[in-house]
Amino acid sequence: MKISKNYKTLIIGCGIRQVKQVKEKCVAVDIYQEYLDKAKELRPENIYVKASVEQMPFPNSSFKKVIFTHVLEHIGKPKKAIDEIYRVMVPGGILFLAVPSKELEDFLSKHAPPLKNFLKKYHKTQFDKEKLKNYLKNFKKVNIKEIKGKDIAFWWLWGKVISIFKLEKHFYIEECGQIHSKKYDKLARQFSRVLYLINLVLSPIAFKSLVSEYQVVATK
Repeated sequence: MKISKNYKTLIIGCGIRQVKQVKEKCVAVDIYQEYLDKAKELRPENIYVKASVEQMPFPNSSFKKVIFTHVLEHIGKPKKAIDEIYRVMVPGGILFLAVPSKELEDFLSKHAPPLKNFLKKYHKTQFDKEKLKNYLKNFKKVNIKEIKGKDIAFWWLWGKVISIFKLEKHFYIEECGQIHSKKYDKLARQFSRVLYLINLVLSPIAFKSLVSEYQVVATK
């Protein structure tokens, strides 16, 4: 699949947030048509492609910038995904990558039990700094930043409330991380907003020493 020279940015896992944040024209890839359609409504000028990151239909050296945030943990063969991203990047191209830390996932599995099944079902790989370095060893330059305390209170509080009031049957988390309810979806959205506001204050104080995610900038 040939891409016009006007499209030099690739988004993998094209959530609405990523598409909003990228101002230039881009190519967006996702395995779910539903997410592609929603993103297209917001930014119709982009190119949307249904494909897996492990096998993308683009020529070698197609993109100067790749945005790949909070997707790699959902993939069973992360090295294959990274190698495929490397293939479609131009020499000197930059990869922006973000993944949750193993430390965070272990903490939530222990202290927010309702999240344990979600993490087991959807997160195929856990990451620490050394594992990331190993996957990215082909890149010329890799900068890995530890982010501490980000959004931990949101999920910790959600897990506590769901457990205390025994609401596991009524609320569920989609693979993309959004909370929904078949019966109380409006309440789920309002509940999420309240928790997020509390999280903004509580997380940097109560969880400031816990690594929540790794943010990576890697140059080919």
